[in-house]
Amino acid sequence: NSPRYGISLKYAGVRTVIEYNDVHHVNLETYDTGAIEVTQRLDSEPSNGTIRHNLIHHSIGYGGVRDGKVLVSSNGVYLDSFAAGYEVAHNLVYACDDAVFVQGGRGNTVHDNILAADGRSQVRYANHRQKAVNTRVFRNIMVLPNPDVVAINASAVDREHLAECDRNMIVATAEHDALFTARKGGATVQLDLDAWRELGHGGGSVLADPLFANRAAQDFRLRPESPALKPEY
Repeated sequence: NSPRYGISLKYAGVRTVIEYNDVHHVNLETYDTGAIEVTQRLDSEPSNGTIRHNLIHHSIGYGGVRDGKVLVSSNGVYLDSFAAGYEVAHNLVYACDDAVFVQGGRGNTVHDNILAADGRSQVRYANHRQKAVNTRVFRNIMVLPNPDVVAINASAVDREHLAECDRNMIVATAEHDALFTARKGGATVQLDLDAWRELGHGGGSVLADPLFANRAAQDFRLRPESPALKPEY
């Protein structure tokens, strides 16, 4: 029930570890924020930190009311400004706009998470000031609860910036036409899995049901027969 972050490290130092936290119902009075937020101002100083094994949900991001509509904008994990070298792994994130937001840092890795944001995307990759090189996103389960939510929202899809985006398991609705959005030629385009693969990503990604214990009750444990537990995944 905090007005802003649950955990925030403005100058995180090096090799910091944020783990085993239950962060929820935060950012109740502010927006452009995250339940867990780390930042660094200089792109020349990677933190090489770890954010792992956290339960993150209901990061609200209240931005006021405009034209009768309540505005919200918040992330689960926010790698703010030039936060670099972070490993974001084995987290469960749901009930927020973007599950993980990589803004402008280099060498960040997002893997082996269950991401179920219900606002915009599971991984938002902004490439702020064209600095976010060597970003890797792999082996995540990405749940898209409604047609307005995509798996990846990327501002750059070339290999220099988005070095790897593969082996992700995507859970979509029957109404989903687009699973990804990307910037191409100055315009934002919507892409299905085949079009995403044409850009060089997602050859090993699949559309599948990971067989959660009870998704409706927000029990995201995997059943023993889940395809996500198979060695080939």
